[in-house]
Amino acid sequence: MIFDSTVSIGSAEALYVEAIAEQLAGAELARAIATFSERSRACAAGAWFAADVLQPAAFRLYRAVASSRFVLGPHDQRLPVRSDS
Repeated sequence: MIFDSTVSIGSAEALYVEAIAEQLAGAELARAIATFSERSRACAAGAWFAADVLQPAAFRLYRAVASSRFVLGPHDQRLPVRSDS
């Protein structure tokens, strides 16, 4: 779920996503680390390496594929969002 917690009660908007997640490995992991590291360096947060996302490190990299998407409607009702892809 993604939402803006700074808005007043009753005026929030939210996105709910159901997904299947899979931990990355091999070449996919190497590509993901490079992408993540590039963004991290651009934000002055430093580079990332495989050791930062492999056992015994605390973090992992996953790929999530969304299966369902919803927005928050009236009375906190979840309204489906169509995927045109």
